[in-house]
Amino acid sequence: MDFQFPQGLFGVDSKGNFVDAWKRVDIQFRAVGTTTWYGVATPTPGITISSDAMREYSLSTYEIRSNANKQLRVGIRWQVAAGQYDVQVTSYAMGWNESVQHVGTMIWSALRSISPKPASSTGTLKLAVRIKATGQLNGIVQNLSVLA
Repeated sequence: MDFQFPQGLFGVDSKGNFVDAWKRVDIQFRAVGTTTWYGVATPTPGITISSDAMREYSLSTYEIRSNANKQLRVGIRWQVAAGQYDVQVTSYAMGWNESVQHVGTMIWSALRSISPKPASSTGTLKLAVRIKATGQLNGIVQNLSVLA
C-alpha cells in the first residue's frame, strides 16, 4: 500500500522556515465475508515500511511526518494468509503548530497484492525486481544487469 503527498508534507512558520507537519492513518484489513477488522500493527507478520518518514504511532495507527517541500511517497506492506481481503484506511487531520501554514494533501496511490503462482508455465526463466521508489526513479528501467 502506497501513500503519496504530491506537494510534500510540511509547515511554514511566520519567518518562512519549513517545520514539521504530520498525518496519521489507521490501516485495517479483514478477510472478505467476515466482520472482524484487524489492525496492521506489531505483531502482524512481515510489516515493512518504505520510508523513515512513516512510523508506527499506536496500535494500527501510523504517523507520516516531514518538513520537506518536495513530493513524498511512503509505503507499507504486510503478510496475510492466502485469500481475498478488504482493506480500509482512516485518515486523521494533519497536525501542525497553530501558528504555521501547512501543506499536505495525501493520496492513497496503490494497493498491491501478490498471487503465489509458479513464475512460468512455459519452462522459461523469469526475473522479479523490487525497486524502492525515490525521486531518482522515473519511468521505465532502461538498463538492468544480472549475474546468475
